[in-house]
Amino acid sequence: MAFLFSKEKRVVFSRRVKGFWEEFRQTKIGLVGIALISFYVLMAIFAPLLATHDPTREWGLASGWAMPEWVTIFPQYSDAARTMKPSLDWVIGQSSAFVSVTTGEGWVAEYRGNESATIKILSSFDYPYRAPGDFHMDFWWEVQPVEAAEYIGELYVVSPLGAEYLIWSTYQSTSATPLFTNRTTAAIPMVMRSVALKPNILARLGVAEADNPCDRIFIEKGEYKLTFKIDFKPASEGTVRISVTQVIFRILGRVHGMLGTDHLGGDVWSQLVWGARVSLAVGFTAAILATSLGISIGIIAGFSGGAVDEVTMRIVDILLCLPVLPLLLGFFKLWGPNVFYLVLLIAVFGWQGLSRIVRSQVLYLKEMPFIECARAAGASKYYIMFRHLLPNVVPVALASLVLSVPAAVLTESALSFIGFGDPNIPTWGRILNQAFSYGAFRYLSWHWILPPGIALTTLTLSFVFVGHAVDAVVNPRLRRRR
Repeated sequence: MAFLFSKEKRVVFSRRVKGFWEEFRQTKIGLVGIALISFYVLMAIFAPLLATHDPTREWGLASGWAMPEWVTIFPQYSDAARTMKPSLDWVIGQSSAFVSVTTGEGWVAEYRGNESATIKILSSFDYPYRAPGDFHMDFWWEVQPVEAAEYIGELYVVSPLGAEYLIWSTYQSTSATPLFTNRTTAAIPMVMRSVALKPNILARLGVAEADNPCDRIFIEKGEYKLTFKIDFKPASEGTVRISVTQVIFRILGRVHGMLGTDHLGGDVWSQLVWGARVSLAVGFTAAILATSLGISIGIIAGFSGGAVDEVTMRIVDILLCLPVLPLLLGFFKLWGPNVFYLVLLIAVFGWQGLSRIVRSQVLYLKEMPFIECARAAGASKYYIMFRHLLPNVVPVALASLVLSVPAAVLTESALSFIGFGDPNIPTWGRILNQAFSYGAFRYLSWHWILPPGIALTTLTLSFVFVGHAVDAVVNPRLRRRR
């Protein structure tokens, strides 16, 4: 392999690259393509820094369908709801004299006796926006009761004008539930969302199930209160301990990030950035494999001739006649959606056209005098193929390589769009698939539809621009007089 890296070879190669660049840089459309490709390559490289959230794990960052945050520069959206996580400091609003209450991030109430007790625990927060899209409240409701008791728990949101809105209620009877004994601590996780409120609570709020309760609860700006109300009725004397811990209250806004959110409140910008990695990786890898196969098979078939050429070209004819999309769908059904299989299949079905072009070029070149001289000098067929034929067909294959990348990217996006992509990897096609499946096209949610569509279009056009410029450089008949 030393002859490949000799000083003379490096000098010749450097001159060829320099000459190619001098020709290429005079085509403005090629420079535009290089700039766009560089932009997406940098986006893919720095995806961990550019993405604000993990697109495969983080959801509920804002309400579903939230618009980009920059729309708040327009007056009609200036007070659109942002996502908030108020800090809750609980205080005692009402308590029976014999009940001991401890407050903090959560609260604990305990006493011993057989008398009924009513407890109210309050926390307030300021809300300066219009109605949000949703709210979440996560907490652990824990009871160590006497052997026979019943209690009613209720949670209210109190508006600045004093209107109370019941958002959660529960009734438990320890006499009917074996878990609630003086020897067992029962922990019940409670997770509430405004869109998941019970029908009876929605009826009390005066809204239909199809409506958003937030439009009724957060109807005005100002100081809101959260109120826990507990009515406890023991049937016998004993020690009771009621606690609410790990309270997390989040109000999900209607605007978020650079490109808004999807239907689950996932960050579209993060999905777009990580999708650039997948698209470029699939495009470059599949194009390189397909081009390598096309060059190798074309040179071998054209130079060998005879039966080898005939059999190889008949295989190419068969593969060209096969319906590629149904075959890809069948393989994905058999093996399951996987990016590795996708790259392999795109490469396997993408080399036939190039192999025909390379073969025709080799059939012309092998009759040239310099090939006859190499044969007369005793050069082996492998030496002739890789030292004389390969360098002469590379310019033709280079244009094909550049155009194979967007073809692979579009194939992956098309398969993901129709639901055959890898569900664990964010891609531009998968973003469009989810947007179509969950009604973004129907409701014209432009912040979810346009970014992946524009990314696919500009990336594809950038390779087309570069391919056009490369073709003009390597094909003397296409060069313009300057």
